[in-house]
Amino acid sequence: MADDAGASRLRAPRDITDLLNFRLAALVGASGAAVIRLCEGQYGVSRREWALLGLLAVRGAQAPSEIADQCHLDRTRVSRAITRLTAKGLIRRQTLDGDRRRASVALTPAGQALYRQLFDEVAAINRRLVETLSNEELATLDTLLTALTEQAVRVKRQVATTVSTNRWRGGGARRQWTAPEDEAEAESEMDPASDEDSAAR
Repeated sequence: MADDAGASRLRAPRDITDLLNFRLAALVGASGAAVIRLCEGQYGVSRREWALLGLLAVRGAQAPSEIADQCHLDRTRVSRAITRLTAKGLIRRQTLDGDRRRASVALTPAGQALYRQLFDEVAAINRRLVETLSNEELATLDTLLTALTEQAVRVKRQVATTVSTNRWRGGGARRQWTAPEDEAEAESEMDPASDEDSAAR
């Protein structure tokens, strides 16, 4: 029964606390707090900067746009993080084929050393987090996370296409929601007849 109830909550959320993203955010918020304290308190980097360092350590030099895609962040935020990491001497920019428009970033020796030391400590936190699960449960979780991530990418593309279509049809970049009662008041204010009726009464 408990499994059925859990499935029902995820497939047909009753409120915001049942949403998958809300529950995942709660998990990341709770487990990430220790990582944030470690990164910022002992190493002077933010969690986002740590993520960038990790990707560069694993995959080598990359263009900022590639990093943004892999971190699922907009390019402006990634660009700011790159600027901060460059100022700290942890990464360096390099041009491709002498073309400044085609640049990539890579770890410096200092960045590599920080990554290795910090990774060991973050991995220890990770082990403490997952020790509550059996090996079988961890294997299942790994499969589920892969499936959900792939589906999330598909949904992201579908939503992006829908939003782009709406903008092409004349919609603004962002819209401000208006409460139904506010809409009624706005229509009343724009209707001269309503003022005449009020005056007659």
